[in-house]
This record gives sequence, structure tokens and C-alpha cells, in this order.
Amino acid sequence: MTTAIHLASPEDAPRLLPLIAAFHSEYGIVRTDEQREAALMPLLQGSPLGAV
Repeated sequence: MTTAIHLASPEDAPRLLPLIAAFHSEYGIVRTDEQREAALMPLLQGSPLGAV
């Protein structure tokens, strides 16, 4: 079995956003889909503040 990982990019947002929404729901974090996307996209676009 081979495992590969890659640095997430904007193309990964449709797969990541539902996971983030589920995490927020489980922990009672109230955010809109727009707020989640606004927080995630800079990281996916190569922000120097972090990466996914």
C-alpha cells in the first residue's frame, strides 16, 4: 500500500470545507459557510501564516 500526502490547494476546498463544518458542529462552534471559506482560502492559497 502506498500513501501520499500533498500540500492542500484551493482545489481541495470542496473536500475540506465539509470536514471543517462537521468539526465545528461537533464542538459547538458557530460559523457560517462563508466564514469558514474566508478563513480557509488564505491558507490554501499559500498564506505565510500557515498551510493545510
